[in-house]
Amino acid sequence: MKKIFLTNFVFCLCLFSAFSNAEDSIKRVQSMIFDKGSPQKIYLHPGLGSVITFPCFVSDSFLGDESQAEIRPSPSNRKIILLSLKSQASRATNLIVRCEGQLSHFVIDIVPSNKTHQDVLEIRAAFGRPELMPIQSEIAASNNKNTVKNTTKNTVQEFNSKPRKIVISAPEIVLSRDVK
Repeated sequence: MKKIFLTNFVFCLCLFSAFSNAEDSIKRVQSMIFDKGSPQKIYLHPGLGSVITFPCFVSDSFLGDESQAEIRPSPSNRKIILLSLKSQASRATNLIVRCEGQLSHFVIDIVPSNKTHQDVLEIRAAFGRPELMPIQSEIAASNNKNTVKNTTKNTVQEFNSKPRKIVISAPEIVLSRDVK
């Protein structure tokens, strides 16, 4: 009984210490696969610089509070952003980055830290999208169900009752050699 209790106690202690200090498990040089559906945290020490490498060419970047941090594009590589936290930085801010030809964004929370600093963050690949807001459930909750059904039925009837025009664009001409 004592052995089981001691084993469970040590396991819980290890589990608590692993989750209580997330900053302690962060490495200074790190690569990752980015989930665009949720923000990623980067820990910076004031006065030190950091390099963030994206898997695509950066087209737009936006810094939440410019008094807390500074961003610059790399002069030699369009996939890299140089980031530094200003010495007086005391509160968190965020960085939002969009790549060329993409509609979704990378959202990075910049967290000032006196014990942890990430020098290099390499984003090797990205997946996911922001979560879709449940618009249909809000409409159904705010309106009477019969009203929604009637509106849909009326819209379909209006579409079916309107005259339609058929447009043929770029017709194909077929020539036959069998002329009699």
